Amino acid sequence: KIKKETKKEDLPTYHEIALVTQSGRNFKQNNFIKYLKTIFNEDQVKRIILRYLLGTSSHWEGATVFWQLDSNNLVRGGKIMLYSPATGKRVKKPYNHITWVHSVLLKKKVIQNFTLSQCLFGSHLLIKEQNKPVAIVESEKTACIMSELFDKYLWLACGSLSNISIKMFNPIKGRKIVLYPDLSTDQKAFTKWTEKSEILKKEGFDISVSHLLEEKSTVTQQVHGLDIADFFIQNRKRSVSTSDLFNRLKSKNSILKQLVTTFDLIIPYN
Repeated sequence: KIKKETKKEDLPTYHEIALVTQSGRNFKQNNFIKYLKTIFNEDQVKRIILRYLLGTSSHWEGATVFWQLDSNNLVRGGKIMLYSPATGKRVKKPYNHITWVHSVLLKKKVIQNFTLSQCLFGSHLLIKEQNKPVAIVESEKTACIMSELFDKYLWLACGSLSNISIKMFNPIKGRKIVLYPDLSTDQKAFTKWTEKSEILKKEGFDISVSHLLEEKSTVTQQVHGLDIADFFIQNRKRSVSTSDLFNRLKSKNSILKQLVTTFDLIIPYN
């Protein structure tokens, strides 16, 4: 008789919650927080920090820690990334500034080993926000921003284009799930996530893929690979600039001002 050996998965390692608490400071030096302040007011930025338990890392000056806490509040990992405070884009030159807390601790010999078992970023919110449908995006940054722009959904991030799997999605089975893939000229993300959603549907998931970006985006936005947050921010900035332009014209043109007052005209985007 030949016995089939089943390979047991390595048990995940968890960080101490104290690391999350310790990282929750020095936000004045945090580039991602600086960028958020160009979009939102102080109260909104504070809500994002507390909602997703964002941290600051000294590994790179201005870097952010995006902690992955599962639905049991166990700390699965912490992704460290560096952003431009002006554009909100990841710093990729002279190299891609992305690593993990456990990798840094291993190099410093603070810990001897670590088995990373990722969960959806924001999973610790699942119990608190039980009645909201779940929106899945690729990047943690996008989830943070969209949580303030459109709070009808609970925004979670899978961390990369290829991270959608039954194992990672099991904690949200039974919830209504909408995927928001990033833009690309070849629709790579949209196609891949559509294929993944069909697999998950067969496993009993209530899941769909949003066509919003594919239908409403421009070719330029596709070329630049915008995500759902980029799309809304661009449109909002365009709306604000249109409103500012009208207000300047109104202050210089008494007839225009009189027309608005007399006929109670509503100016879009104001």
